[in-house]
Amino acid sequence: MAITKLNSRSLSSGAVTTDLLASNAVTTAKIGVDVIVAEDIAANAITVSELAANAVTTVKIADDAITTAKIANGQITAAKIAAGAIPSGVDIQSSAPSVASEGSLYYNTTTDKLYLSNGTAWLAVATDIPPVPTGGTVTIPSRVGTTPFSYNLGLNFADDSPDTSLVYTLVSGTLPAGASLPTSGNSALTGTATNTAATYNFVIRATDLGGGSATQAYAQTVTQAPAGGTVTTYGSYRVHTFTSSATFATSATAVVDIMIIAGGGGGGSGRHGGGGGAGGAVVTTGVSFAAGNHTITIGAGGAGGAGLLSGTGAVSQYPGVTGSNSVAGSTTTLGGGGGGAYGHATTAGGSGGSGGGGGYGGGGGAGTSGQGNAGGSYLHAANYGTGGGGGKGGVGGDGTTNRGGDGGAHLVNNYRTGSNLDYAGGGGGPSWNAVSGAVTGGGGSSDQSNINAYSSAAAINGTAETGGGGGGGLRYPGDNHRGGLGGSGIVIIRYAV
Repeated sequence: MAITKLNSRSLSSGAVTTDLLASNAVTTAKIGVDVIVAEDIAANAITVSELAANAVTTVKIADDAITTAKIANGQITAAKIAAGAIPSGVDIQSSAPSVASEGSLYYNTTTDKLYLSNGTAWLAVATDIPPVPTGGTVTIPSRVGTTPFSYNLGLNFADDSPDTSLVYTLVSGTLPAGASLPTSGNSALTGTATNTAATYNFVIRATDLGGGSATQAYAQTVTQAPAGGTVTTYGSYRVHTFTSSATFATSATAVVDIMIIAGGGGGGSGRHGGGGGAGGAVVTTGVSFAAGNHTITIGAGGAGGAGLLSGTGAVSQYPGVTGSNSVAGSTTTLGGGGGGAYGHATTAGGSGGSGGGGGYGGGGGAGTSGQGNAGGSYLHAANYGTGGGGGKGGVGGDGTTNRGGDGGAHLVNNYRTGSNLDYAGGGGGPSWNAVSGAVTGGGGSSDQSNINAYSSAAAINGTAETGGGGGGGLRYPGDNHRGGLGGSGIVIIRYAV
């Protein structure tokens, strides 16, 4: 008897049940090829709930039975794959391996990107991750008016694209006056702050190459630039230089570096005048000036001692004059002491920021701690060398048997121009009949070789705007034995911008 093809239309509902079928009654060996075909099975006739666990296994699926060609685009997505279910054949490492066969994948843990091989090269699979902002409100460091903006907005947006490829737009609020958003290929604010005190709040959106975006809130304060003196810039510093008394005006508390130098002392008159002491010098960082007007006082250099001739050719000799003080904020530096003089009640050097050198028979004047050093002493022997004035960098030299004492060493400072300059050196002292003391920078003295008490050369003045001490006086005729003038003082204020 022939067996005809049995289908669902030939059976009444429930006619054949699992109760009526012995175990293994229907096996693959008993079912001919295509006996049961797709068109004989109603949609969803076999569901997941009707399959026992592991009923379909890899052993029961022929090799390559399911291929990429049989899967519609997007049917299997990351959302449909359980966490950690990374298929075999995906290489995971921190750098690109050798190019594999076409269709191979590898995930780069350094760049957090997935790559596909075309058989020749690894191609990145496009996956855009929007920028991640810092969050909250970022306070940008304050700027001083008339100084450039430079804050890097890219610091506040983490993205898989370089921060210079992000496009920055203003969402709300107002940019600081004078500021502009980064141009293409950049990530920093540009422009120059206007000189008006104000606080600005604004929100910036950063959009990456894939179109992802995020916003970040900012706040920045602009302070009005201090005023006063001659204003210059070098490097990252704004500099106020005062060579005459004036006002340093601030609209808000300003924290600055400052150098204050008083006027140098004048040299004593000849023929045995001591060198003038340098003006007191103080260099301090991190000084606060509160909002308001602050008087800056610049000390003048002291006059050199006069040497007056009488009708008989006799000479009256006088010590040098002490320099004037300089003042800035709460700091006062003292003027340099004048040099001593021959044949006068004041033969010793005067005290001050740095002490003056001793004239005929006199010792050196005292310096002020933290501002300068003592002057050198006169030597009553042989060629009667007088003392050099003290300097910020060292004491004045004592006179010797054949030369006057050198002026004390100067201070080296770069606040004015960014390059080192010399300040507050002591004036040198002469001798009766031999070599005079030497200039050591900033101060003045007889620095020419073999000048002695019988020379008609004038004593050297201290350099203006350095607080240098004047050189000791030499010899008459005329008024050439007058002591050298002390150099005027200076105040320099700088701050980073």
